[in-house]
Amino acid sequence: MVTMTAYRQRKPPQQIDHIELIKLAVDNEAASMVLFSRHNNKPTLVGLTGGQAIVKPQEAGDDGNTFDSLYDIAVSIREYRAMTSHNVSSVEELPRSVYEIQLRMDLVRSPRIRIRLKASSDLDVRDKLTKLVNDNPEFRERLIRAFVMELFDSQGMDLVHTGAGVLGLDWTVGLRETADRLPPRVAVQGNFDPFLLTTTPELVAAETGRLLEEMAGRPGHIFNLGHGVPPTAKLENLEILVHTVRQFANRGTTPEK
Repeated sequence: MVTMTAYRQRKPPQQIDHIELIKLAVDNEAASMVLFSRHNNKPTLVGLTGGQAIVKPQEAGDDGNTFDSLYDIAVSIREYRAMTSHNVSSVEELPRSVYEIQLRMDLVRSPRIRIRLKASSDLDVRDKLTKLVNDNPEFRERLIRAFVMELFDSQGMDLVHTGAGVLGLDWTVGLRETADRLPPRVAVQGNFDPFLLTTTPELVAAETGRLLEEMAGRPGHIFNLGHGVPPTAKLENLEILVHTVRQFANRGTTPEK
């Protein structure tokens, strides 16, 4: 017989014989997962009478673990089924497959977005998503934009229904994309990235022209910053911004570079 340690949420670890642990399994698959944990010495999330538990063979230091500390590395039922199907004993041996992740914001009406990643396990997909968010600025910006647009779709129309004639937008959303979702009677104001005012006149002129051209033909665009003027803004950048907008308005075409 082998002594196992069972971890339940908000409860101290319990040492129990593996035969008795099998008797607590909610079904045959859960009992098989207990045996899998015993034979492969892997923390495994199983269904037991009284709720889920993470089980593993007992070893020194078990009292320092908790359900929460082992959760990310425990073998899930989905991973167990995949390993059984491919006749392997570790998630590292599994072929990569596509995972669909749903992310949500903690709001009353929570915007949700879905992401698909190729990964070999639940832990692998969490690691990949964390790395993308932390190390890939382009992915992070796209993620923020997706959340903002979902938030707008779920709550932005409430502002329109108040009778508002103009909506101000910051630089994190696509100006034309948002404008096209609004009734033609609603004007939009924005949304030049104020950070660019700390760079160079060339960049300011180029981005100003791009925004103006993007909104050309859409009535009701009020060019403005997506936020206030930063304290570190350069005077020459403010001057070229005003000049470019005036030149565009006077000529009705994209400003010359």
